[in-house]
Amino acid sequence: MANPQFVNSLRDATVLYQLMGGLTIFALSSLAILLMIHRILEDFRRFH
Repeated sequence: MANPQFVNSLRDATVLYQLMGGLTIFALSSLAILLMIHRILEDFRRFH
């Protein structure tokens, strides 16, 4: 039988890991969107 404190810490670690993964994906997608916007603005400036 596993002690409840270990199970709780394991659950906290899993939640934290999922949270970090979500934040990482969010940051990467935000960065990709910003880069795309930057590139579009550069093209826009070049044509006008």
